[in-house]
Amino acid sequence: MTKYAYYISAQPNPVPVKGWIDTDHYTGTLPEENDLLEITDAQWDERTNGFWMIDNRVLVPYVAPPPAELTPADQAMILLNRPVTVVSIDDNVTGVYTNTVDTRQAMIGIVSQINSGLGVPGGAETFNYPDTDNRERQWAANPFVAYANAVTNFTYQCQQVIGGFSLTLPSNELDIDAVMSRRKANG
Repeated sequence: MTKYAYYISAQPNPVPVKGWIDTDHYTGTLPEENDLLEITDAQWDERTNGFWMIDNRVLVPYVAPPPAELTPADQAMILLNRPVTVVSIDDNVTGVYTNTVDTRQAMIGIVSQINSGLGVPGGAETFNYPDTDNRERQWAANPFVAYANAVTNFTYQCQQVIGGFSLTLPSNELDIDAVMSRRKANG
């Protein structure tokens, strides 16, 4: 007729309940007495509602600790491989783009081709470059180089935060028109 919450009393409090024992139906050998907490019928009935702990020989519901606060470096690590939003007066390229190590490497290859005088992939005035919805966007050489420059700066700023050299997280909204204006001003 006695009901118990079974736990390991040698562990620091609060201790998770390992099991429940109703002596009316239990035929095995009971654990050590100091590892058993006698509970009421009401507590027995509540035992299946959530997780339970023993805190200084009192049955208490388990309360999850608050999530650890993310450091700026943690936030930058998450941000580094999230999509970026390109903002431009050119609606053809305004959109959300994948930003991973692989896409950054592919972007470097395209910029290298453009900067070496070979033009854009395919040899036309523009080329297709997909957004996160896999919709092909039409990019010309100059806006794409500005986009690659903005992604490189964004990546660098994230890495500065990850390395502990800065606490300022960059925005993942990239204004490529501003980048093109700066490039034009710098010659």
